[in-house]
Amino acid sequence: MSDKGWSEEERAEYEVLMARVLAESEAMVERVDLMDQLVQDAVQAHRFWASEVEQESRRAGYAARIKRYEKERHTALVSYQGTLLTKPRVIGTTRRVEGRAVAVQTLFDAMTWDELAAKRADYLVQIRAYDANVATIDRLLALRDLAPDAMTPEQAATAIGTTVDTWLGQEAS
Repeated sequence: MSDKGWSEEERAEYEVLMARVLAESEAMVERVDLMDQLVQDAVQAHRFWASEVEQESRRAGYAARIKRYEKERHTALVSYQGTLLTKPRVIGTTRRVEGRAVAVQTLFDAMTWDELAAKRADYLVQIRAYDANVATIDRLLALRDLAPDAMTPEQAATAIGTTVDTWLGQEAS
């Protein structure tokens, strides 16, 4: 969803809605319920942006449901490091259909070698992203060792005279 077609007022209304959703709870289920309620209120008030948010959210939900349904019903037993794992046979890929790129879910049995190589490259990018996420958590946990009485990274950073952002931005020693 792009807000490029929205007015400044519409963008501001959406920002207020999102700020409220984030401020009212940390629990995702409560955030989703509140967002649903607030978007429905805005739709009832004939706010253009709300109809776009509702439609995009509904479509994303349908897409996730379709993917989950298909992946649950098409599985393969894969041997990995001495263990048999149940893995979905369905993989998302991009195909050219009538000259345009289309995201599809397909059985890996029917993927081309090029599609499989591209999916492998995608997975390697995801591994690097997870490695960066693990490194971030490791940097945060290092604060615990420097300020053992602190209960959070923010408290630990303050105790050692820095901020979490500054700490994360420094080269690890």
